[in-house]
Amino acid sequence: MRKVVGVFNAPPVYALGLASALLDADYQLEAIAEPRAWLLHHRGATVLVGVHQLCDLDVVVELKASEPDLVVVTLVDEMTVAAVEASLGAGATGSVALDAPAEEVLLALSAAMANNTVLPAGIARSMAERGTRATDSGDIEDNDLESLRSLAAGETVAELGKRLGYSEREMYRRLRRLYARIGARDRTDALMRAARRGWLD
Repeated sequence: MRKVVGVFNAPPVYALGLASALLDADYQLEAIAEPRAWLLHHRGATVLVGVHQLCDLDVVVELKASEPDLVVVTLVDEMTVAAVEASLGAGATGSVALDAPAEEVLLALSAAMANNTVLPAGIARSMAERGTRATDSGDIEDNDLESLRSLAAGETVAELGKRLGYSEREMYRRLRRLYARIGARDRTDALMRAARRGWLD
C-alpha cells in the first residue's frame, strides 16, 4: 500500500513533477487545498508544506497543534540556518529545499517518517556553532524579550495581548512566530531556552 503524502503551498508544477518521482518510491502525493480538512481523511499521513515566508509556518504550528504526531517536512525557498531553525521550531520534523532533486525530498521524507532529520552538513555545523554561541539576545527584539519575561512571570497570553494592544488570537500568532525564530517548539521550550541564554534576568 502506498504511503500518502500531502503537499500544501507548493507550485502545482512542482507537485506534479514530484508526484511522478514519488510514485516510483511507493508514495502517493496529493495536493492539499485545506490542510485541516484533508487531515480528517488522511490520519497518519505525512505533509510537505511550502514555506516562502515566516507566516507560512503558522500552518505547520496549527497542524502540529491539532495532530502532534503528524510528520511535517517543510519545502523552503533556500536552505539556510534561519529557515531550518524556524521550520523545526514550528514543529516540522525536517526541511528540504524547494528546488532539491526528488532523491533529496525522498531522503528527507524517509528520515522524517523514522523521526529523524537529514540536514546538509554545513547547515548542521552552523546550527551547532550558533547554539554554542547563543548567549545574548541579539536575535530577538526588546519587545520579544519583554513578552518572554512576562510569560515567565506568570502573565497569561490574553493579559499580555491586552497590555500590548493585540487580541488574544493575534498574540498567540505573534508568540508562535517568536518561538519559531528562537528554535523553540512551544512556550515551555521557549522559556527554557530564554532562561539558558540569560534573557529572563
